This record gives sequence, C-alpha cells and structure tokens, in this order.
Amino acid sequence: IEADTVLLAGEVLVPENGVLTFLPGTIITATGFYGFQVAGSVLAEGTDEFPIIFSVSDTAGFYNPENGRGGWDGFNFMNTSLISDSSVFSNCIFEFGKAYGDSIEKMGGVFNIRDFGRIRISDCGFNNNRAYYWGGAIFAESANILIRDCSFNGNFCGTPGPPYGYGGAICIRYSTIDLLGCRFTDNNSTGIGG
Repeated sequence: IEADTVLLAGEVLVPENGVLTFLPGTIITATGFYGFQVAGSVLAEGTDEFPIIFSVSDTAGFYNPENGRGGWDGFNFMNTSLISDSSVFSNCIFEFGKAYGDSIEKMGGVFNIRDFGRIRISDCGFNNNRAYYWGGAIFAESANILIRDCSFNGNFCGTPGPPYGYGGAICIRYSTIDLLGCRFTDNNSTGIGG
C-alpha cells in the first residue's frame, strides 16, 4: 500500500498467492473492528526512523471484553495456504489490537496464527493489546515462527472466570518458536503467564 495514512474501513482478505505490502512510515488506522484475514503473505517492513504503525481511530470501549469496540481485529493467519510465501513484520508498532468473538477468534490481540510457520516478527512494539482468552498480543498454535528484538508492554488476556487467560503478551501451543532478545513489561493475564 503506497500512502502515508491508510484508513482500514472493512475486513481485508489477502488471497492465496497474494502479497500485501506496507511501506515504511505508513500509519494504518482502523475505523472500527476490522483486520486482515491472511491466506497469502504480508510484508510490513518499516525502519527505525519510519516505523509502520497499526492502531485504531477510537479506543472508547477497548477494555470491554464482550465486544470489538475500541480495538481492531489484527492479523488472522487461520486459513493460510501452506505454500504461501513468508510474512515479515519488522519495525512495526501494534496497539489496541483486540481479540473477541467465537472460541477460535478470542485468541491473539494482534496475531492469531494457526498451522502456518513462515512468519518473522522483529524489532516491533506491542502496546496495549488484549485477547479474551489466550495471547494478549500473539497467539500461535502449530506455528513455528521467529519473534526477535520486540517489546511487549501493557498487553492483557483473560476473563474474570474460567477458562482464565494464558499469556498476557504471548501464548504458544504445540509450536517451537525462536523468541530472542525480547522485552516484557506490565503484561497481565487472569490465569497463567502474565
């Protein structure tokens, strides 16, 4: 996408064999609870000077776990083709991502990754994201991914009662990830792994 600011005003589907590219310095602002359903690949490669920012235009209602108000729907790699090219996220800032909905969609405030392993996330900041169940910022299942030199601050997951939240910042299941040089501050969950 070649623009300084992109208003996300609906769901975006990245089709199989498709590539969605964001240029350094782009600001992606969701106008409602919208996100990216990725069957292909995403290239979001910012720089130190010009990071790519993903956020929402209005955060009112963000802390209510029962609906999507105040957040955006993140990147969902749930039906990604196993032959898709790698997705790369570097020098990005992700804030106010929110996961709520049915039992599959309640995971991972920014990334909900299932059965796909060609994803690299490096030099990114995850701030104030939340999930209803697991992985306030990132949830991955059967997904061998790389997360390097990222910071996680103020992320949250969980419900007031069972089943409680797992992984205030990250929740990984049935996966082997490379988690290198990351910093975690003020992340919380109602259950295990705040």
